[in-house]
Formats: sequence, C-alpha cells, structure tokens
Amino acid sequence: MTIERLTAGPIGNNIYILMAADGSAAVIDPGFEAGRILAEIKRLNAKVQYVLLTHGHFDHAGCAAEIKAATGAQIALHEADCPMLKEPAMFTRAFGALAAGAQGAEADIILHDGDTLPLGELTIRVLHLPGHSPGSCFFLVGDSIFSGDVLFKGCVGRTDLTGGDTEAMKRSIRKVNGLTGDYKVYPGHDAPTTLREEQRTNPYLLSYDYDIYD
Repeated sequence: MTIERLTAGPIGNNIYILMAADGSAAVIDPGFEAGRILAEIKRLNAKVQYVLLTHGHFDHAGCAAEIKAATGAQIALHEADCPMLKEPAMFTRAFGALAAGAQGAEADIILHDGDTLPLGELTIRVLHLPGHSPGSCFFLVGDSIFSGDVLFKGCVGRTDLTGGDTEAMKRSIRKVNGLTGDYKVYPGHDAPTTLREEQRTNPYLLSYDYDIYD
C-alpha cells in the first residue's frame, strides 16, 4: 500500500492518493487543484478506481467531478452528504471566494456505515461518524485511517457549519475512543498523527463535556 499526500487550496486541505500493489488507486477528498492531482496520478501511473469523499463539503469534494471525468473513477460518498455534493451552494454561501470553482457532482457509490470497497489487495471499510457533517466518515484501510474533518492532531471537527451537530459529534468521538489498534491517522487538514496518540492526548477525546466551535 502506498499513500501520497498533497496539500492544496487556500485552507490547507490534504488530498490523498491511496494505491494498491497492482496500481489500482483511490483519490481521497480532492477539493482543489485538479491539475496537480492529475499530474501526480500520472507520475504514479495509478489506475484510479474511486474518488472517495470523507464528507461532502466543497473543500473536500470541489473537483471530484473533474477527477472522475479525467480518470473514469466512481465517486463514493455517504448517503447523508449526497445533497451537498450535488448542490454545493447549500454549503458554500458562507465561504465566498474560497468556494469559487466548486463543482456539483453525483455520487456513483452511496456509502453506509460498515460498507467495504475492494481496491487491489486492500479493503476499504467505512465508519460513519456524523457531527462535522451528516455524512462524515472514516475510511479504514489496513493500519491507516483517513479521518476527513472528524479527527485532527489535537483537535476534532467543527460543528458550526451547515449540517453540523455537536451532540452527534460527541457520540462519534466516543466511537473513535472505542477503536483499538495501532492506526496512523491521515486527517483532512494539518499533519498526520496516530490513533493512540490522540486517545492519549487529544483534549476532545479525553473529555466529552465541551462545545465544539459553538
């Protein structure tokens, strides 16, 4: 398994290219700079099978349609965030110029909690963790977690945006705390971390008595 990380756009989004041994690949959360992503796909000689979206916010999905058109990949997203993928204006009004260029798209694969997707020798497992958005998910692959905007190094996702729900986030963080294993965590923004480190030090995982950006 190979994981390539690109940081792109005005708010430092992480975009990941996950590649199996046979060259089949998934592009995770392509929000910005489609040309740069496609150049990296070409450099890796990756055969993109999926565009995986941890959630439907424009900064994670804004160029999903362009990556799909260029590669023939299928877009996969949890059902609860499909409306905002199709109509990004539902979410982008508050972001002005930051959201310029975000394209609407249709999901080809509608994800649900517990679903799995095959990628070469790999299995991608979906864990639904609403709160930041209704359809936010982790993607678990081997010893890696792609956490989107649910979990960051030392923090968790904000809940004051369209579709955010602090009580749902608290329930989701309890699920995160219940996970076991030596996972590397690849978040939607900022640096990678590990699940054990976050369970040991992240103040939001250590106490549920808080308001997240409310």
